[in-house]
Amino acid sequence: MTLDPAVAGGAAALAAAASWAISTVLFKAAIVRHGPRAMNAFRIAIALLLFWTATLLLNGGAAPRALLTREGATLLASGALGLAVGDVFLFEALKRLGAQPAIALNQLSPIWSAAFGFLLGTEQLGARELGGIALVLGGVLLVIFGRAPTVHAVAPDAIERAAARRLRLTGTACGIASSLCNATAGMLTHHAIRAVGDLPGSTLRMSGAAAGTLLATLVMRRSALDFAPLRQLPRMRKELVAVFLATFLGIFLQQAAYARLDASVALCLLSTTPLFLLPMAVTLLHERYRLIAWIGTLLATAGVPLLLFD
Repeated sequence: MTLDPAVAGGAAALAAAASWAISTVLFKAAIVRHGPRAMNAFRIAIALLLFWTATLLLNGGAAPRALLTREGATLLASGALGLAVGDVFLFEALKRLGAQPAIALNQLSPIWSAAFGFLLGTEQLGARELGGIALVLGGVLLVIFGRAPTVHAVAPDAIERAAARRLRLTGTACGIASSLCNATAGMLTHHAIRAVGDLPGSTLRMSGAAAGTLLATLVMRRSALDFAPLRQLPRMRKELVAVFLATFLGIFLQQAAYARLDASVALCLLSTTPLFLLPMAVTLLHERYRLIAWIGTLLATAGVPLLLFD
């Protein structure tokens, strides 16, 4: 029996989102210890080695040959834009706004993709698909904003109102820029991955991300800090498992989703990571969430079938 491409793509997207949730739990301590930029460089470097090893063993010279094609160049640009530049904007939004607003802004990616696709005439989304996107995104946002507040010892008056306003504005701009990068990268990948193949395409996309990350590290003169986790490789066993699950398998599954679904639908399903993270955050990280977060989980779950089945 042949599996319907939409179902296969949807399953791949949800599996990728789940793998990213697991890696968030495994990576949390290392991110606090080394910083998000250093751990991003760590995961990209290890995943790059895994992807090139796998594609050379399984696909021979498919990835090197694709480098000389327009689709290969598109995937390189997609990786640099989505996994390098987009992450820089996301980290800046996290620093200025905090995790919940930054992640909420990043969930705009499928909406940008749907708007771009409609304007360019490359995607046709009916009422069913749009309803599914609305349910999934609405549910994800309820989960993100459903976390119980924590009490901080620092008084809110520590930052002047004008400075705080500028901080919010720049953080919001960075969050929107991150979502735009992800949406554009998703559309580029969607239109190039089929010609190259899932594994070679994933390898090229990770290569673009590595090139972009290395360039940013050199320009910002952060090599000593950003490459510190790589020098501690024997002690990074838990993080290596997270890289294999999320950055290697997760990115491969992401490309499989882009190859089989409209970019906006794929981005929507890939944005469900907070839904998988919610029970792990409660049980493993001991975070507290309001009832509205669990309601959001049910809403998003109800929206998934609308995106997958006719």
